[in-house]
Amino acid sequence: MDQTREMKEQAESKPTMRAVLEAVISEMVAKGIYWPEAVAEFEKLFILEALRRTRGNLGKAALTMGVHRNTLSKKMRELGIEKRRKGEYFASQPAIKKVV
Repeated sequence: MDQTREMKEQAESKPTMRAVLEAVISEMVAKGIYWPEAVAEFEKLFILEALRRTRGNLGKAALTMGVHRNTLSKKMRELGIEKRRKGEYFASQPAIKKVV
């Protein structure tokens, strides 16, 4: 019983995803980061995480993200995400370039 209460209290004390995103967005706007840069950075990090979780399997990463494999490959080219080694990908350059 105490363990259930403790887990519930921990869950309630953690910020919600919405709260975390609002804080990040607020900081980005305050630093003068433009919409296209913010979207590109989000997409890049989202794709890299999906690839990490699927050990670099493009088909599984695309399925995880809810997009077609060809769409994922195209977006990776657009964002400069390259394969380093088997199952490892990296972003050749950051999407957000403006630092204020």
